[in-house]
Amino acid sequence: MNRSAPHTSAPSRALSRALLAGLLAASGAGAQAQTLCDQLADAWLIASDRTFLGEVSDGLNQDSLFNRYGPHGTKTGVASIWNESSLYGSPVSAASAFNKYASTPPVLVRDGAPLAYVTTNPSIQPRVSPDQLRSCK
Repeated sequence: MNRSAPHTSAPSRALSRALLAGLLAASGAGAQAQTLCDQLADAWLIASDRTFLGEVSDGLNQDSLFNRYGPHGTKTGVASIWNESSLYGSPVSAASAFNKYASTPPVLVRDGAPLAYVTTNPSIQPRVSPDQLRSCK
Protein backbone atom coordinates (compact mmCIF):
# COMPACT_ATOMS: atom_id res chain seq x y z
CA MET A 1 0.00 0.00 0.00
CA ASN A 2 1.37 3.39 -0.96
CA ARG A 3 0.63 5.90 1.77
CA SER A 4 1.24 9.57 1.62
CA ALA A 5 2.88 10.65 4.85
CA PRO A 6 1.39 13.68 6.53
CA HIS A 7 3.64 16.70 6.78
CA THR A 8 4.93 16.87 10.32
CA SER A 9 7.21 19.19 12.18
CA ALA A 10 9.45 18.19 15.04
CA PRO A 11 7.65 17.25 18.25
CA SER A 12 6.64 20.38 20.15
CA ARG A 13 8.39 21.17 23.40
CA ALA A 14 5.22 20.59 25.50
CA LEU A 15 4.44 17.36 23.67
CA SER A 16 8.06 16.33 24.06
CA ARG A 17 7.94 16.85 27.83
CA ALA A 18 4.64 14.98 28.20
CA LEU A 19 5.76 12.09 26.05
CA LEU A 20 9.18 11.99 27.65
CA ALA A 21 7.55 11.74 31.10
CA GLY A 22 5.41 8.89 29.83
CA LEU A 23 8.38 7.20 28.20
CA LEU A 24 10.43 7.46 31.36
CA ALA A 25 7.58 5.98 33.35
CA ALA A 26 7.25 3.20 30.78
CA SER A 27 10.92 2.37 30.40
CA GLY A 28 10.61 -0.83 32.46
CA ALA A 29 9.10 -4.17 31.48
CA GLY A 30 5.71 -5.77 31.89
CA ALA A 31 2.88 -3.43 32.85
CA GLN A 32 5.12 -0.38 32.50
CA ALA A 33 6.14 -1.36 28.96
CA GLN A 34 2.46 -1.80 28.13
CA THR A 35 1.95 1.87 28.97
CA LEU A 36 4.50 2.83 26.32
CA CYS A 37 2.83 0.52 23.80
CA ASP A 38 -0.57 2.04 24.58
CA GLN A 39 0.88 5.51 23.93
CA LEU A 40 2.28 4.40 20.58
CA ALA A 41 -0.63 2.23 19.40
CA ASP A 42 -1.71 2.95 15.82
CA ALA A 43 1.08 5.49 15.28
CA TRP A 44 2.72 5.62 11.86
CA LEU A 45 6.49 5.55 11.50
CA ILE A 46 7.58 8.17 8.98
CA ALA A 47 11.10 8.65 7.62
CA SER A 48 12.65 12.10 7.26
CA ASP A 49 12.12 11.80 3.48
CA ARG A 50 8.40 11.18 4.24
CA THR A 51 8.53 7.47 3.39
CA PHE A 52 5.91 5.46 5.25
CA LEU A 53 7.80 2.86 7.30
CA GLY A 54 4.85 1.07 8.90
CA GLU A 55 2.53 1.35 11.85
CA VAL A 56 2.50 0.23 15.46
CA SER A 57 -0.26 -2.36 15.22
CA ASP A 58 -1.09 -6.04 15.44
CA GLY A 59 1.48 -8.21 13.68
CA LEU A 60 -1.25 -9.56 11.39
CA ASN A 61 -1.78 -6.12 9.84
CA GLN A 62 -0.01 -5.92 6.46
CA ASP A 63 1.45 -2.49 7.34
CA SER A 64 2.52 -3.41 10.86
CA LEU A 65 6.12 -2.91 11.94
CA PHE A 66 5.78 -6.35 13.51
CA ASN A 67 4.47 -8.33 10.52
CA ARG A 68 7.62 -10.16 9.48
CA TYR A 69 6.01 -11.04 6.14
CA GLY A 70 4.86 -7.49 5.39
CA PRO A 71 6.94 -4.77 3.73
CA HIS A 72 7.64 -2.93 7.00
CA GLY A 73 8.25 -5.79 9.40
CA THR A 74 10.58 -7.88 7.26
CA LYS A 75 14.35 -7.92 7.54
CA THR A 76 14.62 -7.54 3.75
CA GLY A 77 12.18 -4.73 2.92
CA VAL A 78 13.51 -1.46 1.56
CA ALA A 79 11.03 0.46 3.74
CA SER A 80 11.79 -1.47 6.93
CA ILE A 81 13.82 -0.34 9.92
CA TRP A 82 14.54 -4.02 10.62
CA ASN A 83 16.58 -4.31 7.37
CA GLU A 84 20.22 -3.63 8.29
CA SER A 85 21.00 -2.92 4.62
CA SER A 86 18.23 -0.36 4.13
CA LEU A 87 18.46 3.38 4.46
CA TYR A 88 16.21 3.18 7.53
CA GLY A 89 17.85 0.27 9.38
CA SER A 90 21.53 0.66 8.55
CA PRO A 91 23.97 1.38 11.36
CA VAL A 92 25.54 4.14 9.24
CA SER A 93 22.63 5.96 7.54
CA ALA A 94 21.70 9.40 8.90
CA ALA A 95 18.04 8.41 8.40
CA SER A 96 18.32 5.12 10.29
CA ALA A 97 16.68 4.14 13.56
CA PHE A 98 19.80 2.10 14.37
CA ASN A 99 22.54 4.70 13.82
CA LYS A 100 23.57 6.08 17.21
CA TYR A 101 24.70 9.26 15.45
CA ALA A 102 21.65 9.63 13.16
CA SER A 103 20.65 13.22 12.53
CA THR A 104 17.31 12.54 10.83
CA PRO A 105 15.82 9.33 12.29
CA PRO A 106 12.22 8.26 11.65
CA VAL A 107 9.44 9.76 13.76
CA LEU A 108 6.29 8.18 15.15
CA VAL A 109 3.20 10.18 14.19
CA ARG A 110 -0.44 9.76 15.19
CA ASP A 111 -3.26 11.93 13.84
CA GLY A 112 -0.67 14.19 12.20
CA ALA A 113 1.10 14.93 15.50
CA PRO A 114 4.68 13.75 16.06
CA LEU A 115 5.11 11.59 19.16
CA ALA A 116 8.76 10.55 19.33
CA TYR A 117 11.75 9.69 17.20
CA VAL A 118 12.72 6.04 16.83
CA THR A 119 16.46 6.11 17.28
CA THR A 120 19.44 4.82 19.19
CA ASN A 121 20.87 8.36 19.24
CA PRO A 122 20.64 9.46 22.90
CA SER A 123 20.93 13.16 22.03
CA ILE A 124 17.63 13.21 20.13
CA GLN A 125 14.57 13.65 22.34
CA PRO A 126 11.88 12.56 22.77
CA ARG A 127 12.94 9.17 21.56
CA VAL A 128 11.99 5.52 21.65
CA SER A 129 14.68 2.98 20.95
CA PRO A 130 13.97 0.31 18.33
CA ASP A 131 14.18 -2.26 21.16
CA GLN A 132 11.50 -0.40 23.15
CA LEU A 133 9.37 -0.26 20.01
CA ARG A 134 9.89 -3.99 19.39
CA SER A 135 8.47 -4.66 22.89
CA CYS A 136 5.08 -3.53 21.52
CA LYS A 137 4.75 -6.64 19.33
